[in-house]
Amino acid sequence: MDDSETIRRVLSRAFTGRGYDTITAGDAAEARRLFARHTPEIVVLDYHLPDGSGEDLLAEFSRASHFSVFVMITTDPKPDLALRWMQMGAAAYARKPFEPEYLLALCENAARERVMMRVEELLEHKTQCLIQAQKMEAVGQMAGGVAHDFNNLLQVIYGYSEMALIDLEHAHPAAAESLHQLLKASERARRLVVQLLAFSRNQGARPEPLALNTLLENEIHMTRRVTGAHIEFVFNPEPGLPAVLADAHQVEQAVLNLCLNARDAMPDGGRLTIATCGTELDAARCLNRHGARPGRYTCIEVFDTGSGIPPEVKKHIFEPFYTTKKMGRGTGLGLSIVYGIVSQSNGFIEVDSTPGRGSTFRIFLPAADTAGQEDQTAAPLHPAGKKPAGGTERILLAEDEELVRTLSERYLIEAGYHVVTAVDGKEAVGRLETQGRDIDLLLLDVVMPGKNGRQVLDAARDLGFGVPVLFISGYSFDSLDNGRLPPGTRLLKKPFTHYDLLAAVRQACDDR
Repeated sequence: MDDSETIRRVLSRAFTGRGYDTITAGDAAEARRLFARHTPEIVVLDYHLPDGSGEDLLAEFSRASHFSVFVMITTDPKPDLALRWMQMGAAAYARKPFEPEYLLALCENAARERVMMRVEELLEHKTQCLIQAQKMEAVGQMAGGVAHDFNNLLQVIYGYSEMALIDLEHAHPAAAESLHQLLKASERARRLVVQLLAFSRNQGARPEPLALNTLLENEIHMTRRVTGAHIEFVFNPEPGLPAVLADAHQVEQAVLNLCLNARDAMPDGGRLTIATCGTELDAARCLNRHGARPGRYTCIEVFDTGSGIPPEVKKHIFEPFYTTKKMGRGTGLGLSIVYGIVSQSNGFIEVDSTPGRGSTFRIFLPAADTAGQEDQTAAPLHPAGKKPAGGTERILLAEDEELVRTLSERYLIEAGYHVVTAVDGKEAVGRLETQGRDIDLLLLDVVMPGKNGRQVLDAARDLGFGVPVLFISGYSFDSLDNGRLPPGTRLLKKPFTHYDLLAAVRQACDDR
């Protein structure tokens, strides 16, 4: 870009002769139009223009493109110009008059240096992403293990409280009310475990094709009440979006967590905007996006006009238990849970924030035809109304947690079933080898020492027993090391109620 037609023609001929596609502009207005349309790899800007300054364009263009190489040319002899332009993003400068080959060599050298800088930046970015992913994975595994053990304890608390309530409900109303409160507390604890499992990506997702605009429109009514009247709420959906394959409750939870964070960032009021849009990402656009794969995506954007996030805080926001809130105002799990939900849905999340100017969180979820396959494990069973029927079948119960095993055995025996117990998978296989032909149902914990539930089922098939199986677990699927459960498998999730277990057992036996 130069206001001299002669200089433009000479330089254009030199670059074209070296194999470059060249476009020229004689003033700032034309330069802006061409830059917006083409985003060139190399940009040569003259300092003095008829309608502005090349320096102004340098500041504007360098903000718009991180990948362009900018070279300034000028007749001014002031040495401070070069330093100022370098600070503004220029890679080099040349003072007129100069030979076209000199400028060409200057531009090519600057372009090669910029490529090397890009490679170094990309390697550094990928390294940091890997370190962060490993950290999140380690803490996620710990959270999943804690949640699994906590589910076993909840199962015992919930189960014996329920049985005591049945015995005391009519004879001792006061004691029954205390047990009701204990069951309510257990339910709140169960929801906390669900959050931990969502963070660790071991929560049982039930992905289905979702119309995000409809889902968010329904959720916004509740979100308005939570955020408060002092915050203006705006919803901008893009019509005609493709469906995404995700768990509706998990998506709602992720968006709600982002809205609660936005509310906390605007204690004196502000504007909270939720918007949706569709986008297509190719391999190049996925390069600097951790977790992104090429394909069609639907984006949920949550934007607030709050306090923003400082750079030193931004790099930690998805870490579990990291919070800048005062004691008692937050657990530091909110954004970690969002991260886990989005990752489990085969998507990714981006954050843009400037202190004092608000924050924007973007959740990218793959369109239904490019998302991962639905988890094939069965959903928990929820019988309706009255107590399910018992039976007289013989059941092999394998559960390594003694308290859960004793409670489940009591449930089954009181319903009339005959129960053979095993303390782990290895003992369960031994029971099959000696009593397998008398077994009518396998009731197996998924994760056990020695042999897991899937391996016990495989052993039963190897021994020639076509006995039905009902798995129980605090997860919706087995740990990654042990592999997923077979497609269509019945799975009863802990903590389950007395009625949950009996209904699931009865249905499994009847379907035989």
